[in-house]
Amino acid sequence: MYNPSNESPPPSYNARYRDSWGTSLAFEKGFTYRSVTGMASLTISNILGRKSVSTYGMSATEVADYLKSLHFPIDNLAIETDKGNDRYGDYPDYAVIPQHDAWANFLGGGRSYSVALRLLF
Repeated sequence: MYNPSNESPPPSYNARYRDSWGTSLAFEKGFTYRSVTGMASLTISNILGRKSVSTYGMSATEVADYLKSLHFPIDNLAIETDKGNDRYGDYPDYAVIPQHDAWANFLGGGRSYSVALRLLF
């Protein structure tokens, strides 16, 4: 619920969080050499580099500025004059995101790679 003017009673649920989903890709190759059987694998997580804004490192004022900069699909003109389809966690070009500790502003930042080798004797 987004309630910047502290209305009482508060408005009904009027803003949604960004949908959460992830992407990963895995390659596996099995092999046999004499009496040893093995498998090598490569897993790439977050292959599309999807990330969302985290407000955990922001002060209360910075969170309020960030939320005011988004365009929620809210019909109340006292809250939203430029109606849009933004959600909590979005980061469009016009969003106000603090620059201090910029690395901490996002969740699900970059890709991660993992390599595994399993041998059976």
